[in-house]
Amino acid sequence: MIARKWIYVLAGGVAGLLALVTARTALSPWRTIANEPGLVALVSEGCQNSLALAQEVRENPSLHAKLLVAPVEPNLSLCKLTLEQLAERGSWRSRLLPAKLSCSWMAEDAAKFQREFGIGFPTLMRRGQVLPLEKNRENLEAVLGGS
Repeated sequence: MIARKWIYVLAGGVAGLLALVTARTALSPWRTIANEPGLVALVSEGCQNSLALAQEVRENPSLHAKLLVAPVEPNLSLCKLTLEQLAERGSWRSRLLPAKLSCSWMAEDAAKFQREFGIGFPTLMRRGQVLPLEKNRENLEAVLGGS
C-alpha cells in the first residue's frame, strides 16, 4: 500500500516537471522572436554597436516598428524595449509573465541560440535564421534608409 502511494507521488512529480518544462518553452518570448518575419537584431550589453542600435530603435518610431531588438543578457532596459515591441506586434507571450521572468527566459534562449551559431553582435536574423554577416550592412541600411 505504501509503495503504491510513492508511485503516485513520483508519477505526479514527473508530470509536474514535464508541465513546467512545457510551459517554460511555450511562454518564452523567444518563441515569438525566433519566428519573427521581420528583421531581428540580437544585441549584447557589452557591445557598443549593439547599444547604439538599441538606442536608435528607442528614439526612432519608424525603426522601432521595423527592427526588433533581442538581448542575449537579462538587461532589463533592453528587455523592456523588446517586450514593448512584441506587445505592439500583438504577441500574447510578452504580456503573460512578469517582465523580469520573461527577460530571464528570453535572455537564456537568445544566449543559447547565439552560442549554437557562434555569432557576434549585433547579429541580424529573420525567422530564426541568421543572416550572412556580409549582408548585415545591406539589411540595416535598407531598414534605416526606409525609416
